[in-house]
Amino acid sequence: MLRGQKQSGFTIVELLIVVVVIAILAAITIVAYNGIQNRAKSSAVQNTAAQVSKKIGLWQVDNPNTSPASLATVGLSFNGTTTSEYSPGSNGEWCATITSSNVSYSVDYLRATPSVGGCPGHASNGVEAITNYATNPHAVSTGSAYTNQTPAGSTLAYLPTGAQDSGSAFRVVTTAAGQMRLAIPHTVGNVSLNDTISIGVDLYSSVATSVQIEMGLSTGVYPKSSTVNLNVGWNRVETTVPVIASAGVTVIQLLGTAFNTPAGTTWIASRAIITKSTSPYNYADGNSANWSWNGTPNSSTSKGTPIL
Repeated sequence: MLRGQKQSGFTIVELLIVVVVIAILAAITIVAYNGIQNRAKSSAVQNTAAQVSKKIGLWQVDNPNTSPASLATVGLSFNGTTTSEYSPGSNGEWCATITSSNVSYSVDYLRATPSVGGCPGHASNGVEAITNYATNPHAVSTGSAYTNQTPAGSTLAYLPTGAQDSGSAFRVVTTAAGQMRLAIPHTVGNVSLNDTISIGVDLYSSVATSVQIEMGLSTGVYPKSSTVNLNVGWNRVETTVPVIASAGVTVIQLLGTAFNTPAGTTWIASRAIITKSTSPYNYADGNSANWSWNGTPNSSTSKGTPIL
């Protein structure tokens, strides 16, 4: 019998090398496949958006200076993974967003060639739009003070450049010691039991004190946020208020929790964002990038994707 005959085969090192090579090739294949899929999806969305532009253009040949009420008006409908948002305007203005999965392209009355992303105020690339319910978010006109609850004779003024970013703001100055209140002009409709309203606002205080956000419900219930401490100077107040009863229109007001706020105390408020959410968002309004007003600029609610 032969002794010491070698057995042929792969060593562990050789097997590991083969496994690593296979893994690398698989990763390259997956990346290439995903890239092909994404390009195909992007191309399909662009083509659909271009079709929207052509359809509306043809419709407007017979209806000049007019916008179709909806995409269905021009014979377009979408189902499955493809969705659309459409905003008509005046004098033939319009904007449409087409989305498939997390890819969005938009076209409007000025752009027949689709652009990446959504129209102002629309969802974009998988990110849903939110609504800022503050109807005077940057305090472009005078706010309101509750004179029956703020010390009598307290003055309210509009400041064209009084905000922290040198934009407009409104200010209240107390004439006597007592509790201080300042309203944030807005309405939030259709709030329901167990909803949460989030509020963010720039607030200047001339004294170190504390504040709560109070929400007045149409049912006569007034839920409040937790207490937020203020430093002297500018503060970004961000908090939430739970809706504890079914209600309609609400009014938000800043409520000084220190009942001995001294005479001559100054509050300046601006850049309010009020949303139906469990946490506050960064400030944005209809003048922000990718946002739009839902009515009169600077005097209505606004909508757009969250600004990070």
